[in-house]
Amino acid sequence: MAKIQRAQVVLDECGACKGFWFDHGELRRVADDKEMEARATRERKYPEASPFACPRCGGACHRSFVGEVEVDTCGKCLGVWLDARELEEAKRQLDAARALSGAGSGFRAFLARL
Repeated sequence: MAKIQRAQVVLDECGACKGFWFDHGELRRVADDKEMEARATRERKYPEASPFACPRCGGACHRSFVGEVEVDTCGKCLGVWLDARELEEAKRQLDAARALSGAGSGFRAFLARL
């Protein structure tokens, strides 16, 4: 894994698949979205085990979802793995859901564009 900087956070990127490992707290900072990290780390809601082990601590990972985007989360250190382009897709889906429900500032920006 290579170290890259994104949104003033140093992330681990897989050179082969271009996926990202986010240590606990990094996803919230990069996406500027507390809800995204909270959804990704809800391990008890989706008890299905992931085939991956945590690259940071070796803990067992489980699958969870941010919108329709499947992510792998370590049950021990709460790190999150996102495949290439899943960060952008998860953010897009959360923003769209908030706009449709009328929650958050995204909805006001959405109305201003109409």
